[in-house]
Amino acid sequence: GSLQGVSKKINKKLVAEEATGTWCPWCTRGTVFMEKMKKDFPDNFIGIAVHNGDPMVVASYDNGIKTLPRFSGYPSVAVNRQLIIDPEEMPKFLADFTSREVSPFEINVRQSKVNRKITVNGDITFFTSLPDADFNVVVAIVEDGVSGTASGYNQANAYAGGNAGLMGGYEKLPNPVPASQMVYNEVGRALPFGFRGKSGIIPSNIKEGDVFS
Repeated sequence: GSLQGVSKKINKKLVAEEATGTWCPWCTRGTVFMEKMKKDFPDNFIGIAVHNGDPMVVASYDNGIKTLPRFSGYPSVAVNRQLIIDPEEMPKFLADFTSREVSPFEINVRQSKVNRKITVNGDITFFTSLPDADFNVVVAIVEDGVSGTASGYNQANAYAGGNAGLMGGYEKLPNPVPASQMVYNEVGRALPFGFRGKSGIIPSNIKEGDVFS
């Protein structure tokens, strides 16, 4: 291995892409732990719910998650697309992660919305030189507060009745939880550059201080 210095310390954020679905009875566990991570680690955690087999599915995102090595079904969380873990493992994993991971760059995003058209601009500033860089840029559009009235928005709930233990209040709710009682957050809605991202934005030879837009 080799050591690489940085001129500014930027703690790397953990991107947690959770494979989930309203049909999945154990996925309420994913919902509970994604919300917990967002609350406990607001500066280090980016959560995205990648839906499967329900009205919120985005085919390219759903199919992409399933191609990751060691994908293990539902619910499961891809952390920075390097490891697949159970949602319940996230608190310990993120605590360890934030204590040791530093990013070589910082991303600043600006967005504007007119009617139903959103424009996103991003700047990536590097704090180290990387002569052999190989980066793709991935953009995910995420929506909070998603709900619906169709049966596909009912959430299957294996924790109903309490026999499977406590799970953030889902043990007090029925199976399935009616759509009228469900609000879905961090829902992955679009991947403008595709699941693998867009190459060519960041060149292979990066010098400290370079900014790419």
